[in-house]
Amino acid sequence: QVAPADVAGPLLDRAFDRWFEQVLAAPGEAVRRLLRRNGRDEGPRARLRSAARELVERRDFPTPWRRADGFDRDRTIDALVGEMHALGEAAAGGDPDDYFTRSLAAIARFADDVARREAVRGSDHDGLEEQLKEFVGEKNWKWTGFRRARSGFPKAALLERRSAVHASLVAFVAAAGADLAPQLRDELWPVVETYQHLKERAGCVDFLDLLLKARDLVRDNVAVRTELQERFAHLFVDEFQDTDPLQAEIILLLSADDPAERDWRRVRPRPGKLFLVGDPKQSIYRFRRADVALYEAVKRQVVDAGGALVDLTVSFRAVPEIQQAVNAAFSAVMRGDSPSAPRYVPLAPFRPGSASQPAVVALPVPAPYGDYRKIVNWRIDESLPDAVAAFVAWLVGESGWTVTEREKPDL
Repeated sequence: QVAPADVAGPLLDRAFDRWFEQVLAAPGEAVRRLLRRNGRDEGPRARLRSAARELVERRDFPTPWRRADGFDRDRTIDALVGEMHALGEAAAGGDPDDYFTRSLAAIARFADDVARREAVRGSDHDGLEEQLKEFVGEKNWKWTGFRRARSGFPKAALLERRSAVHASLVAFVAAAGADLAPQLRDELWPVVETYQHLKERAGCVDFLDLLLKARDLVRDNVAVRTELQERFAHLFVDEFQDTDPLQAEIILLLSADDPAERDWRRVRPRPGKLFLVGDPKQSIYRFRRADVALYEAVKRQVVDAGGALVDLTVSFRAVPEIQQAVNAAFSAVMRGDSPSAPRYVPLAPFRPGSASQPAVVALPVPAPYGDYRKIVNWRIDESLPDAVAAFVAWLVGESGWTVTEREKPDL
């Protein structure tokens, strides 16, 4: 039977709970590191459960992840703390009222606290990894202070040095996460295996199982693949940006011009058989593991096999002024620089504009300033709802503006 969410979910929870009870007795390196991480909204158990769910949803990729060579976490942490200690010592020569000096003092306090703890309890690199991860986001890294500095205080050089230390911290956090992920994947994999076993005992499959078994049948059984290729003369797939890797594999195998080909990445679709429609900009929703990189890869594969690429650019609803604003905003930032970044296709007009009313209105925020006349998000969030409501009330009740395209324009 196909297990609904209220059946599959408890089975996965049971598999995770069994694993978690066992692993707490002797946690591996990845679990040990994750248990030290702070969480504002959830604890380590909840984060591990979320990671297990993500892994279960990607169990069609069973190959262990590669761990990068050459990353020595403990040595890197020690070097970073040493750099921060040396940088923080310069605070003594600065103006104590200068926010840049305060920034250096905050860095010094962090390094000094580490030294005091290690003098009593020894090194704790698991804890330091989490503390550095938190400290890298502190606002004091952005403080620049007064324009003028005390005579003899090398503020410009220290600013550059602080930027270099912060860049090293950012790089460390990324490298530590990349180092943790493959280890955590291996330590969590027994959850996947137990979940599969529990489903087999219950005589049920989940949605991903359906895709996996369908893919395996089409890929591995040449008789089935050939019969389905002959049965379906044409394949039309709408909203292709929401297609996950398994679905894309099935689609391409069914459209192959060579029935013997079982590697979907080498398939050449039979001319005229496959028609795909999609908008890569909508891949941001990541619906069921959909990814714009997969969309772009399949598109290139179809085009390389002789398929035609047709851009749908005409906007039938919007007036030209709206299209101009949208084109100006997005063409500069959506350049298609990488497989995960779709290119922008400018909108083309269809209908004329309206001379009697504006097409685009920029609504200002009435009270965006907080302390020291700086724009702050909480003041924007506080003042904008009333402004939007007042504008909508005026727009509907007093403006006299109308919707310019409707079935009965006289009403």
